[in-house]
Amino acid sequence: MAELYEYSGYLTFTPLPDDKFQKARSLTDQSGLEMDVGETWLEFDYAGRDANRKVIALLRNLASLIGQAEGEIVCEIATEDGDPTFEFYTIKNRGLYVQQGHIVREKSKQKVLQKV
Repeated sequence: MAELYEYSGYLTFTPLPDDKFQKARSLTDQSGLEMDVGETWLEFDYAGRDANRKVIALLRNLASLIGQAEGEIVCEIATEDGDPTFEFYTIKNRGLYVQQGHIVREKSKQKVLQKV
């Protein structure tokens, strides 16, 4: 089974000049992905396959226009092999930065009992 990706996030940034805003709108329209972009914000949700990482390519291109943003885009990657992994994307210095994450489980400590 292929990996399934679920992206979700909200970013805010200083107002984009009109030419950069129009370029950002053009990039999102051409991507075929549903992404809401305003002059000072970006909101994005996507779930499905992303084998070619088209979402990351779009975010990287937008990062060069936006420059610096508050907030992050979280990506949960589900496989049939077990616990999901995570990627946390931020925009700074005109680049897209990623932080990897995974679930760490502690040992079971106690049997959970339910009273009837």
